[in-house]
Amino acid sequence: MNIIFLIIGVTIVNFIVIDMIWTSLWVDKGAGILTRNLSNITWNILVRLNTKKSGILNASGPIILMITLFSWVLILWIGWAFVFASGSKDIVNSITGNPMETIDIIYYSGYVLFTLGNGDFVPITGLMKILSTFSTGVGMLLLTIGASYIISIVGAVVKKRAFAINVSSVGKSPQDIIVNSWNGKNFQHMDSFLISLSSELSTLTYQHKAYPLLYYYHTDDFNKALSVAIVKLDEVLTILEHAVEYEKQPNSLLFIGMRSSIDNYLNILNKMYIKSSDIPLSIPDLRILREKNIPVKSIDDFNKEIKKIESRRKNLRGLLNYDNWDEDVIYSSKSKFSFK
Repeated sequence: MNIIFLIIGVTIVNFIVIDMIWTSLWVDKGAGILTRNLSNITWNILVRLNTKKSGILNASGPIILMITLFSWVLILWIGWAFVFASGSKDIVNSITGNPMETIDIIYYSGYVLFTLGNGDFVPITGLMKILSTFSTGVGMLLLTIGASYIISIVGAVVKKRAFAINVSSVGKSPQDIIVNSWNGKNFQHMDSFLISLSSELSTLTYQHKAYPLLYYYHTDDFNKALSVAIVKLDEVLTILEHAVEYEKQPNSLLFIGMRSSIDNYLNILNKMYIKSSDIPLSIPDLRILREKNIPVKSIDDFNKEIKKIESRRKNLRGLLNYDNWDEDVIYSSKSKFSFK
């Protein structure tokens, strides 16, 4: 038996099994080392290849998911090929009795891994019999995890699209959402909106942590983009908290809950993907709020308040940048940002 081949094969198999379990079953730890790096590399390549007309990022999620699954399969196959190559004389042709050659090793390891049986070859020693059986078990694990992982991610993608649409349906910009929530006296209508979205975002946050590849499902419709919806929501909270007079602000507990949900989402992505931008989001214009007789602070006071959360706004801009969006998508044509 070739011990070196056996060690190499067992190491490769263990590495991939750990990566599979880490990525798909260990919900608190994000993606495995291979999956995380492979996903980032593929995403960066797709971003560079993307143009305004190509729409290649629309397929980024399925592309990265398929590359991940095929990588698991291919590297597992290579690992088991090394394992069986270490004892190639102990697996023989069932008809001729001859030991396996190189192409036979590749054939046998794939045949067993894909749970198809032993093919034309049979192991004749106890160790090879056990290893062949174990290989079949790993193959069944791979198929089960792969199928359930795909189903889980597709369901989560639907939820993130629905969340973004729920936000955009209330207003095309943060200012529009605030105006639409104003009843002439207060923001009472905002309460149920924040309660619903805070709960949905908490679920989406942990789905992103449990299924790291979920983040790479991009859309070229900003109304369906979760990153745009998150930044838009945070801008709503920023304007309400730092621009609107205190006595007219929504329920403070709902405020805290929504902020906390956004913070949790950003913290998870900061650990795995995004980097803070060097430039914060631009200061939103308050003129449309004044036109609707919503009591807001002066521009100078608002700008001073915004300075206090500059690092947060850099983080939010980093989220947009990584998802290949510009801050212009946050604001409608009626609510362009202003430095006045």
